[in-house]
Amino acid sequence: GNVVYANSGAPIENIPEGLSLLASTTSNGETVDKLTLIDESYFNTTLTIPVGYPSTNSQLVTLEIINIPGQGGTIVNTNITLSIDSTPPTVEFPTGILTTIETDRMTAVDVRVNIVESGGINEDGITLHWTFRRNGLNLPGSHESVTLEFISRSGDIWVFSSSVDMRPQDGFKFQDGDQIVVWVEGSDLAGNQVFGDGTADSPRAPQLLIRVFEPVLYKVELDNLNPTIGNNVYIQTTIRNNGTSMGSVNVTLVEELDDGTLQIYESHNITNLGPQQKRVVAFSWEAWDSGIPDLYLMWNEDENQLTLIEPQFNVQKNEDEGGLFGSGSNIGPILGLFTILALGVVIAIIAIMARNRNDWDDDNWDDGEEYAERMLSDQSQTATNTANPPTSVPTDAPLPEQAPPKPPEVSDAEWLVKAKAQIPEWPDETLLGYKENGWTIEQLVEWKANNP
Repeated sequence: GNVVYANSGAPIENIPEGLSLLASTTSNGETVDKLTLIDESYFNTTLTIPVGYPSTNSQLVTLEIINIPGQGGTIVNTNITLSIDSTPPTVEFPTGILTTIETDRMTAVDVRVNIVESGGINEDGITLHWTFRRNGLNLPGSHESVTLEFISRSGDIWVFSSSVDMRPQDGFKFQDGDQIVVWVEGSDLAGNQVFGDGTADSPRAPQLLIRVFEPVLYKVELDNLNPTIGNNVYIQTTIRNNGTSMGSVNVTLVEELDDGTLQIYESHNITNLGPQQKRVVAFSWEAWDSGIPDLYLMWNEDENQLTLIEPQFNVQKNEDEGGLFGSGSNIGPILGLFTILALGVVIAIIAIMARNRNDWDDDNWDDGEEYAERMLSDQSQTATNTANPPTSVPTDAPLPEQAPPKPPEVSDAEWLVKAKAQIPEWPDETLLGYKENGWTIEQLVEWKANNP
C-alpha cells in the first residue's frame, strides 16, 4: 500500500525517522500483528497466521501508522479482510460435458465446470487448457487455452461456462488414434490451486471421434489418349470421399502453362458426398498444342491443391503439317511448279541457240517451238491427272450421291429423358457431356454394364 496525507491523498515524501506501520488481526481472542518500518511512501507487509485459526473469508485486518512526530495522527484503515482457507477448491464436470468431442463439430464446444469451494473463488474466471496427443505424446504446437466465464453461484458451487472453439491450427490433420486432453487451472481467494479430476495433475481425456471429409481423385478415363491438335477430348473423373463425414467440394480442370500460370477450364460443384461414396464428373478439353499437357484437378479453387490427371494425353500434330511432300500436301501445284521450271530450261536452251541464229533455218525454229509446246502440254496433263486421280466404284456399292438420309436430330431434352430412364443415377451434366462427344445411350448402357 501507500502512506498518504489524509486530506489531500498525496503520498508522503519526507519520511520522519522511526515512522512505522502496524498490521493486526484478532480471532477467538488471539491477536496477530506485524510492525514494519517505513522508509518510503510505498510499503509491503505480511501477516503470519498461526495454525488453528478458523477458516473464514472475511477476517478483518487493521492498518495504522505509529511513531508520528509532533501533533500528527493516523486514521486506522479497516477496509482489508483476510481469507483464511487451507482447503483447495475441487473441480467437477457435469454429466455429458467433455466426454466426447467430434472433430467436425469443434468450432463451438459447450464447456461447463463446477468449482466446489466454501471460502470463495476469484470471479474473474478460470482457465481451460487442452492439447492433442499422438502415440501418447503431446503434439508440438497443439496446446491452446481460453478463460471460462463465471456464470453463477449456488452455495459452495461456483459455475463457469463458455462455448469454446477447439479446432487445431491450420494445416493440422487428424490421424486414427489421436487424442485430446483437457484440464482446468484456477485458485480460491486464499491462493489454493484447484485439484481433482480435470486439473493439470489429472487431465481429462474425452473420446475424440475423428470425422473428416476427404475427397480424392479415384479414377480417370480418357476417350482418346492420342488426339490431334484441334480435337475436343473427353475426360471422365470419379471423385470418392475417403473420409468419415459427408461434405461438399468444388473441382476445376486446369492446365499449367509454360510460364507457370494456370489456365482454368470447367468447374463443377459436388454436394453432399457421403463417406465412401463416388461421384462421376466429366470435362471437355480442346487439344491446342502438340506434346503432353500438364492437366490437373484443382480442389476448392485453391491453386495449392492440385492433383495430376493420369493417364495423360499425348497430342499429335495434324497430318497435313508433314511438309512439301507430306501425305497431306497437294501434289498438283507442285507438279505445276516443275512444269514452269522445265519450260524455263527449254527457253534458256533456245536463247543460247539464238546466238547461232544465222546457222538455223526456219524449220529448226519451228521444231524448237513445237517441242516446247508439246512439253508444256504433257506436263499440264500429268499434273491434272495426278491432282484428280480417277475413282472407281465397285459394281455392288451405291454411288456416293446415293447416301441415305441422316437420322433426325434429337434435342438434348429428349435425349436426356431416354438416357435417365436407362441410367438414372448419373448427373444430367455428365450424360449431356457424353452426348456432345458422340456417345449413344446404348453405348453408355453397355459401357456401364462392363465397368461396374
